[in-house]
Amino acid sequence: MERFLLGICLTLWPATAFAQTPVTIDLGLIKDAAALYSYPNNCAEVCFRDQTLPDTIKGYLLSSLKRDGFETTTVDLAESAGRISIRLTGAGAAEYSKVLPEYLKLGSLGLTVARGLATAGSPGAHRLWRYNWRYFLPHGVAMVNHRTVQLLHFPPDTVLMETQNYLAAETTKRWAKLLLKNDAPLSEVDRFQNIIDVLPIAAPEREGQTKHFNDVYSHFDDYVRGLLDLWLPRPGMDGRPLVVMGGPARQRLKAVTGVDLPQPLELRVITLKSGTKVPALAANHPSRIWHAKDDDVPKDEQLDAAMGIMKQDLIAACWQVKMGMDTTASAEPILSLCKQTWSGRDKEICVLSYTQVFGLSENDAQLKCGNLDPNVIRSVGDKYLTVLPE
Repeated sequence: MERFLLGICLTLWPATAFAQTPVTIDLGLIKDAAALYSYPNNCAEVCFRDQTLPDTIKGYLLSSLKRDGFETTTVDLAESAGRISIRLTGAGAAEYSKVLPEYLKLGSLGLTVARGLATAGSPGAHRLWRYNWRYFLPHGVAMVNHRTVQLLHFPPDTVLMETQNYLAAETTKRWAKLLLKNDAPLSEVDRFQNIIDVLPIAAPEREGQTKHFNDVYSHFDDYVRGLLDLWLPRPGMDGRPLVVMGGPARQRLKAVTGVDLPQPLELRVITLKSGTKVPALAANHPSRIWHAKDDDVPKDEQLDAAMGIMKQDLIAACWQVKMGMDTTASAEPILSLCKQTWSGRDKEICVLSYTQVFGLSENDAQLKCGNLDPNVIRSVGDKYLTVLPE
């Protein structure tokens, strides 16, 4: 694939006290930009959402800018001589002229890997790239003013083909509720969910429970390492807090940084290529709690497992919010504080478990949990809890 995103051309317009200099960024060949933006997102014989490539790129960029707090920044696209470029005008233009080309360079690296997987495999075996996978980058997340970073597994294909919103997955929406429960500002909750998936592959949710990913994880390690180096640093201070969600994410973090986070609520420090130190907390994948619901398991054990995971999740989300809101906070004292914060609140945890896992209404959940003792959650080392999928 031709090398791409080499030229960033700054178009100088008369600056005033109220307007900033527009910035024009060359995205390269139209066919390369289309591949990086997974275009067309959801077309077969008939398009689910009939959009042009400029519409698609503009939509994702406006989403990122809004989540970064640059709501008034405008995006214009132009196609010429087989190439496509964007012009940004407003407060976010200068910042995005730095981060966007680097982000898309890493995307181009990952795309080259993905294309290689389409022809890779042992003689007589299936290709490593599956027929129902789509290469997909985390478009639309906050890239500049994000408060924390979440390392996850892979994006479900619905966020590409249906919503075109990287934060619209049920897992991501559930985690947003936990962030809000821990006093994240509603207007800024998306800034806590800058997401790096260890696999930039939009796939059906069930793929996460299959063996198909096992042969491809390591191929994307340079891509993952690059995004960590891009999105975790904060100028003049330690890196943004990192929450590492689920077994696959923790395994890949160990592969790319050497830091082991064996179980939820383990806390370590990772060192980026630049030497920047980053506090990293292990957490459950946001979907793990739904595995607690199992008709083959007694009801009380299902609830015990759900509450055990819910408490871990609330503590992790608490740490994420407090660390993200206070750039001077120390990771270990904040984790201890969050454990204390959610100690003795088992009735509240019970209600959240019934509503989020078992589908009860708030009123019915309150009735179910009304006579709960203050501390009834079993140890998170309970046998049933430890065998639930990560």
